[in-house]
Amino acid sequence: ASTGSRLPPAQKACYRRVFADPAHVRGAMSFMAAADLPSLLPACSGLKSAVHFVLGEQDRWIPERPLRRVIERPLPQATVERWPGGHLLHEEDPARAAARVLAALD
Repeated sequence: ASTGSRLPPAQKACYRRVFADPAHVRGAMSFMAAADLPSLLPACSGLKSAVHFVLGEQDRWIPERPLRRVIERPLPQATVERWPGGHLLHEEDPARAAARVLAALD
């Protein structure tokens, strides 16, 4: 519920199982802690390909305003879309998310 996403009970049950596994939680936290965003982001300014972001309007985990600042500095050419949904908006509307990815690949 804290993500701002509305998921059906079956999907919530899957997340409940994943978050109940200490090894999974430890692995996810280690992965995120090891990400060196201050080094990675400046390197993004040299990207030649198009970059697209889709932000959830109800995302309670990553607020839009600070995220836009993080995106716009190193990636001024990036496009940013806002969709209804929370942090897991790709699971709220997987067909739309898949169609957006495929459109970006064209």
